[in-house]
Amino acid sequence: MCLHFVLWTISVVALQMPPAASPGGMPPHPPLEGQAPTHPPLGGQTSRFADLPDVISRLDGTPGLKETPKTFEIAVSIASEYEKVHRVEEAALYFGQAFEKTAELRGLFVQRRGVEVGATPCEAVDADKALELEVAKAKAQKPPAMQAACLGLLVPKAVDVGKRLALFQVLAKDMEGAKKTWEALWALDETSLEAAYALGVLLLETEGDNMAALKRAEQLLKKVASAQHLRANSAKGFLGRIEAALEAGGNSKVQRPTPNAHAPRQAPTPL
Repeated sequence: MCLHFVLWTISVVALQMPPAASPGGMPPHPPLEGQAPTHPPLGGQTSRFADLPDVISRLDGTPGLKETPKTFEIAVSIASEYEKVHRVEEAALYFGQAFEKTAELRGLFVQRRGVEVGATPCEAVDADKALELEVAKAKAQKPPAMQAACLGLLVPKAVDVGKRLALFQVLAKDMEGAKKTWEALWALDETSLEAAYALGVLLLETEGDNMAALKRAEQLLKKVASAQHLRANSAKGFLGRIEAALEAGGNSKVQRPTPNAHAPRQAPTPL
């Protein structure tokens, strides 16, 4: 199976994600240092510039934009504009900056995963407001169940951005980066078949000569193959490759059939 198909199939997974939620009542962003006061909106809102090329031109012309520290919302906003015009490297960069801003939230959520939340309400946190401020509010909640409930309201933002980041990392052929992103998403939800599928495939492609990694990929993909899931058949195909790699002592040692130069090429079957 060629790398092109692997890139294609993992990209399809990320493209299946729901669209980013509109931030609702988010106040206007203050301009970045050295940036014009007008700033592109958050993903899901209508651009303040009628002409998308004008938005991109302004972003491209902003001095120090890549290096300037940003809030989660501003990083998502910039990434979303590049996403619209399929600027892969820029979208990956700014989604990556946004995902980094969720590190504390993700760490706290994993720590509180075992806390029984039950019907505990969280009235202290508003998921439509600035992420970093709302994480601080969630941390301030004293009962562990309340803290866990509040963190849970914010985690979907991290998941959404992580999936979008992973997509553009794959499109940029940064398989190691995509693997790390899906590892982080798997840590948030170890029941996610979407994460199990993507991570299993990426482990095969990036650590295919590591027996422990192959066995882990096998476990992950078996979860998908045995479920009623649209990736079940594809997962079974990858499991066949993993079985062959385990028998051969590594993915690179598997004898691949030589394609017939005169045979017509077939497009990958949609998953």
